[in-house]
Amino acid sequence: MINLLLVGALLGMILGRFFRVYVLFPASGVMIALAMTDPGIFAHSFWSSCGNGLMILGAVQFGYVASLMASLLPALSLARRGLWASHP
Repeated sequence: MINLLLVGALLGMILGRFFRVYVLFPASGVMIALAMTDPGIFAHSFWSSCGNGLMILGAVQFGYVASLMASLLPALSLARRGLWASHP
């Protein structure tokens, strides 16, 4: 389960870096398919599998938002540097 969460977060970071938010819809389908094909799925109930799928979707979206925030950090630091430079 932890492996799938890490893969979901990394996939979200990659998608956030190169694509728009619309790519999360097909990526969600892929991640749900990965959650349903987990080898340990047959040892758990249906609701446990649904919870795993939701956690993976959350990891993808968290990775996407983290990547967007990371891409905005250089612009914010340049804006602050210019703000500090404008004061005497």
